[in-house]
Amino acid sequence: MPMGKPLTVLLVNVLADTRSTGRICKDLYWAYEAAGYEPTIAYGRGTAAPDLRSFKIGSTFDMLEHAGETLLFDNHGMSSRARTRRFLSQVADLSPDVIHLHNIHGYYLNVPHLFAYLKEEFHGHVLWTLHDMWAITGHSAHLTEEERYRDAIPQSGARHWEYPFSAVDRYTRNAVLKRTWFSSVPRMTIVTPSHWLSSVIEGSFLSSYPIHTVHNGTDLETFHPLPPIDHPEKIVLAVASVWSAQKGLPDLIDLAGRLPDGYRLRLIGRLPRSTRLPTSIEHIPRTDDVAHLVQAYSDAHVLVNPTHHETLSMVNIEAQACGTPVITYPTDGAPETIIDGVTGRVTSGPHVDEMLDLVVRSEKNPAISAACVDNAQHFSRERMGEGYLALFPAS
Repeated sequence: MPMGKPLTVLLVNVLADTRSTGRICKDLYWAYEAAGYEPTIAYGRGTAAPDLRSFKIGSTFDMLEHAGETLLFDNHGMSSRARTRRFLSQVADLSPDVIHLHNIHGYYLNVPHLFAYLKEEFHGHVLWTLHDMWAITGHSAHLTEEERYRDAIPQSGARHWEYPFSAVDRYTRNAVLKRTWFSSVPRMTIVTPSHWLSSVIEGSFLSSYPIHTVHNGTDLETFHPLPPIDHPEKIVLAVASVWSAQKGLPDLIDLAGRLPDGYRLRLIGRLPRSTRLPTSIEHIPRTDDVAHLVQAYSDAHVLVNPTHHETLSMVNIEAQACGTPVITYPTDGAPETIIDGVTGRVTSGPHVDEMLDLVVRSEKNPAISAACVDNAQHFSRERMGEGYLALFPAS
């Protein structure tokens, strides 16, 4: 705990306290405050709970302007000039001891302005949690292994149609600029939510910084086993905020069509427009009702996660916290969340046939559920907070 005047911590993220990275920021806010620090959240979009010290960076108009510049010129992270200058003036007034960056992409910050400030004017310590690969690519938030290691600077120009969507391709230019912006900040520590992503960053130009892994944590007081609601079939559950091919939606449709009698796939999450699911799938649109989600996890016989890009996978952790085993593809950091053969299974590859076989052979009993709950303890928000606090500079 800091002695004397509390150290001030500024958390910066596109969202203050909602969705995955926003909830992580909120949990860290309370962990920092409990440890005696004085946290504040600066965020780009949405709103923040009134019990959080926070301020918003810019406006909806600023965000739309940034999105337009991204669309026309592939300038993501290079717009929002005036709003970022105002934000940096607020930062100077706050004079934080630690700036904890999270997602700086998302149509709300001018990255070269921000990193020039961190390099030339900020005298505290910077923590930067990378939740994806955006910082080391010329555009995309995710790249395949082949794309990552093709060259010293990844070349993947065909990706400009992905988030953040652009009508033009300036991949190579952007990769060179990011190397310039991000390589010169004193007193910066890189953090990732998985050992897998840490290994990727260690192979990039960011390897000159200290790199640590702190797994994301979840609220285990909220996510815990509930008495299951009886259902005539075994529920095979799949959960995502937004479903896509990268999240494995085509694989799930294939899986549902091949499940034997006595099993039913329940899909929770928003679908792409014009998606038509077969009647063999029970679809529940995305819900912000956490209690409903906890009940769904508890009711399930098994959670399946056929994701093709996943930095860590909070749904794997949440399912286990509710006593439900997980079958996941061996994608990125997803295998780090389970004990293979104990709290679930990791397939040998992105194979629907193998996932189907494991679903049919899976069991859920009190011993397995207890092992799942026990494993989830390694991913508590308290442990996450302790991991980050260990990286703070000595007071």
